Amino acid sequence: MRTLLIMRHAKSDWGDPQASDFDRPLNARGSRDVPRVARFLAQNFQLDLILSSSAVRARQTAEGLAAQWPNAEFVLDGDLYLANPRTLSSAVSAADNRLRQAIVIAHNPGLEDWVHQLTGTPVVMPAAAVACVQADTDDWASLVASGDRLRWLIVPRMLS
Repeated sequence: MRTLLIMRHAKSDWGDPQASDFDRPLNARGSRDVPRVARFLAQNFQLDLILSSSAVRARQTAEGLAAQWPNAEFVLDGDLYLANPRTLSSAVSAADNRLRQAIVIAHNPGLEDWVHQLTGTPVVMPAAAVACVQADTDDWASLVASGDRLRWLIVPRMLS
């Protein structure tokens, strides 16, 4: 069994009109949401892999989560910036099969499309939303087609 958590980066700051999209950091709400989501996930998962877009807002989200899993492999991947489902699947397919639970932190619309492709369930993923996908497989590379199960989808406002 594989558990794949798919997370949209937390809320970002649009305050600096000179900043590139790639370089936008988290805003105050995003910075508050990350620890809430991290605590919830830590109560339910022992992540082996944290795979994130290298865009600033995604990296900051991933770093905020990583404190809960200091032994997890931590990977920043520039290809995940605004990635499509094929690129997201390819990144996960390359994961070491000894790892059982992973989280991917990236961007919309690719994430929503990817969850739909993996599970057949259309989803809306606002900032810091997390979808939990489970697949009865021993190989990350097999997480590429519809048929995996969407266990749940959470958004930060659901967490206390």
